[in-house]
Amino acid sequence: MQKLWKTIEHNRYLVSAIALLVVLTVATTAFLGCASKTPSLVDGRPVDREIFIRQVNTAEAGLAARRAQIEAQLAAFNADVEAFNKNAASGVEDLDRQDALRAQITNTIGDAVLAAVSGELNPAGAVVGLLSVAGIALGAGAAADNRRKDSVIEKMKQEKSSESA
Repeated sequence: MQKLWKTIEHNRYLVSAIALLVVLTVATTAFLGCASKTPSLVDGRPVDREIFIRQVNTAEAGLAARRAQIEAQLAAFNADVEAFNKNAASGVEDLDRQDALRAQITNTIGDAVLAAVSGELNPAGAVVGLLSVAGIALGAGAAADNRRKDSVIEKMKQEKSSESA
């Protein structure tokens, strides 16, 4: 035993290098022999690469499905906004048309009143004026009715297309 200690003492750096090499070899083998682990996406416990990749793929599939649902909802929302904008524009046009008709009728009646007051009222002219006012009113009514029918038909088409989607 003394001889062994004497040899170790005489070659202390060589023995130290061999001991360090043995420790590093054991540590490297232990490190490389263990599988890499990371916290699970599901419950946080350590999992290896294969399980982690499966969890990632499952999560990506779920996110893709959610994205498809959100995109479908966005498309439906955009269709609703488009229909609303169409109806709003149609309503504004209808109001403008009614205001123009009201102004035209008021002007015609005003002209007739002025003609009657000034004594220039011609009975034939009054009849023509009344017929023109009636024609304007009938034309405006028919146009408004056609607009309403068009909007009802468009709404039915949209409902039918949203039911089939």
